[in-house]
Amino acid sequence: MLRRSLLALMLALAVTACGGSDDNPTTPTPQPPQGPATLQIVDVTVGTGAEATGTKLLVLHYTLYAYDPAGPDGRGTRLQGSRDFGRTLDFRQATNAVIPGFEQGVQGMRAGGVRRLTVPPSLAYGSAGNSLVAPNAWIVFEIELISVTD
Repeated sequence: MLRRSLLALMLALAVTACGGSDDNPTTPTPQPPQGPATLQIVDVTVGTGAEATGTKLLVLHYTLYAYDPAGPDGRGTRLQGSRDFGRTLDFRQATNAVIPGFEQGVQGMRAGGVRRLTVPPSLAYGSAGNSLVAPNAWIVFEIELISVTD
C-alpha cells in the first residue's frame, strides 16, 4: 500500500511539473516567424534609369509587410505604405535616414525598377521593434524607385 501511495505521489508531482495541472496552465510565448539570416534582395522589375549609388537623393514608393513564410513572396500582413500618406519617401543615401536593410537594399537599384527586400531583425528594428513592427521581426519591403538625382 505504501508503495502504491509513493508511486501515485511521484506521478502527481511529475504531471504538475510538466504543466499537466489545470491549476497552473502554461501558455507558450508566441515567437515571430523565422526568416532568412541575411538580407534578401529580389528585382521584380529592373529599372533603366539612373543608378542608386553613393549619396544620391532617392525618391520612391514603398510598401511594408510583416514577413510570413507562407505568404506570397514572404509577404504577410500589409503594415504601411508611402501612398498611405499621399507622398513619396525621399532620402539621401548614406545618411542613416532609413533602417540599414532598406539602405543596403536600394544600393545599385535603377530608377523605374521595383525591388523586394526581406529584412532580418538585425537590419530592421531589432529587439526594440517599433509601433508597427514587433520586436525581433523579419519584414518585407516592396520598393518602386521613381528617381535618382545628385
